[in-house]
Amino acid sequence: MNDNNENLEFDNEMDDNKLTVEFNGTKLTIEVIDIIENDENGKKYIIYTVDGADDNVYTSILDEDETSYRLKSIDDEQEAKELEEYLETLSYDDVEEGI
Repeated sequence: MNDNNENLEFDNEMDDNKLTVEFNGTKLTIEVIDIIENDENGKKYIIYTVDGADDNVYTSILDEDETSYRLKSIDDEQEAKELEEYLETLSYDDVEEGI
């Protein structure tokens, strides 16, 4: 999945796998389903829903430092395909439970 969320930043605070973020002046709640790391490329990916809409699951590159996170778009086709294949292995219950 390719998301245009390169300017999405939020504080390093998570409550029950939920983060409140501001994007283009609008506050959103992101529910983190999973964070996975690719050992081959060293990148971390975040899998999440927005405002509790479980029917839309998003994946972004997770860029983090000591005080904040930043979500970046996945522009590489192979990278996106591998993550999509991973998402297909998840059941609806996994999404509901936040893995």
